[in-house]
Amino acid sequence: MEKAKAVSDDNSLACLEAGRNLVARTAEPLNQLRQAAGEHDQQYTLVADRLAEAILSCGINYFNHSFDPDSAATALELYHEAARIAAGPMQRNRCNKEINLLRDIKAKQDLEQGNFPTHLKPLVDGIRERIKSIQSEGASIASVNHFLDYCTPDLNKIRAQLGAGNDSYLTLSSAVANNALNAVITAVNQEQERVNRSYASNKADLIRSIVNEALGVMEKICALDMNNEVTQRYNHNTTILNNMSHQLTPAPYTSGAFNNYDDESDGDRTCGTRILYYLFVIIVFIIAKACFG
Repeated sequence: MEKAKAVSDDNSLACLEAGRNLVARTAEPLNQLRQAAGEHDQQYTLVADRLAEAILSCGINYFNHSFDPDSAATALELYHEAARIAAGPMQRNRCNKEINLLRDIKAKQDLEQGNFPTHLKPLVDGIRERIKSIQSEGASIASVNHFLDYCTPDLNKIRAQLGAGNDSYLTLSSAVANNALNAVITAVNQEQERVNRSYASNKADLIRSIVNEALGVMEKICALDMNNEVTQRYNHNTTILNNMSHQLTPAPYTSGAFNNYDDESDGDRTCGTRILYYLFVIIVFIIAKACFG
């Protein structure tokens, strides 16, 4: 770690090499320490967190000073290694926060660097402008519906020309899906907060209404082509929304009691009724930019 700290912050390649060396050379000693002391030992946590911070710093310094067009993807490798090594909650949270920030940067870079034929540029530029708009305006289910109704037909035209497997098309379609997903999550969270601050006697009904509206939008998002990362995020949040909808629906022959449902498979992408194991409170934390982001 001391050697890594001695590397000049503005030497991007040296920082990258230092970070990779830290990962490779400390893997076995750290594993031995974990086995000897236990992963919850205070001294082990201290050492692991210091190592994670050093690796993360190498990744940050590399990205900040690199001119490599793939620098975000390369730096993410170090960020993920740091998150894997971190043992304490504060260091894990820091790593995950940096991962989410860099993922957003990478997604924007990928979107801007897309290689499209000239005759498709007007469609692509229109979708890009819509993405910028939904990122800046207040989130609502209505705005997401409008966003998808605009983007989906043009995405289908681009898909017909380039094919579903085209990298530039898939990046663009994934960006549409991910931004729509972000807006849905924000809209549901904001509505829950508003309802729970109110004095309404039918809070469960009001929250169920917005959740069911969100599920309708999720069906539209499901029709889009997505990369693996966005697909996983979509699946996770669809499962949570489905579970919320069922838990907020009164059971037959009871008065407002929550139902309990068993968890189903979390395998391939679904658009309908995969249920998570349980919901402990009405106000649920929906992950917004994940660790997958």
